[in-house]
Amino acid sequence: GFDLNEVSTGQQNTDGIDNIVGARALYKMCNFMLGNNR
Repeated sequence: GFDLNEVSTGQQNTDGIDNIVGARALYKMCNFMLGNNR
């Protein structure tokens, strides 16, 4: 499983790299799941 709660800025929002990595991972996982349903 994958938990989006693990991808957060926290209290110190310095550069937002966690947000970028989390968004990319979610995007790739959604595309993977949609591609497998065909």
